[in-house]
Amino acid sequence: HLQKHIEQIHPKSNTFEPKERKVNAYVKTFLCNMCGKILKSSITYENHMLKHQSKCPYSCDLCPETFPNRGARRKHEVKVHNILIKENGNTDGYHVCEVCGLELFSDGGYYHHKDKHGDPYPCPHCGKLYASRSLMLCHIRRHTNERPFTCTLCDRNFKIKQELNAHMKIHKDVRPYHCPYCPKTCRKNTELTNHIRTHTGEKPYICDICDKGFAQAGDMRKHRQLHFRPS
Repeated sequence: HLQKHIEQIHPKSNTFEPKERKVNAYVKTFLCNMCGKILKSSITYENHMLKHQSKCPYSCDLCPETFPNRGARRKHEVKVHNILIKENGNTDGYHVCEVCGLELFSDGGYYHHKDKHGDPYPCPHCGKLYASRSLMLCHIRRHTNERPFTCTLCDRNFKIKQELNAHMKIHKDVRPYHCPYCPKTCRKNTELTNHIRTHTGEKPYICDICDKGFAQAGDMRKHRQLHFRPS
């Protein structure tokens, strides 16, 4: 459409007329007058010129490149010209991927996207790279000595969950809690409390619909659901 307009309104203009170039007696090439690119055939030349017409109306302010939409142009400006553009003055959650220039508008989306590139997360203490933010955070604990994972049986703390899981195997056959009514032993105090109720008959968990009592909360919840089943 742009070419038709130029031909009708500006008949003397030859902006869209390719210059034929003969590299040798057998090869003919076409030179784009707008950007200087050389095309090997008339078909590739015509396809190339679409970039300069209405299908690519967004042009870069710093170079001759044109783009079909603003997103493609902004990706180019960030990746090629290292320009960070923020619209509407709202920068909350706004990120541009340093690897590919993709814009993301939430912290979670940004970190999820960066994982796809592999090893984009450097440790701020030693510079070691990790493929995901979670792996990087686990590594940082080696510098800070943070131990957020606690064993519920002996109160020992660990830096990563895998270490806690391996430690828990030590307690597999350790049962320090003894029932006063029978020889049974338990790994946790909560297990012992639930077991003792089988001796005492205590049923502290009461259904609020029919007042039936249960020794364990889970049994009471399962019972309560029966009241809502269609008859």
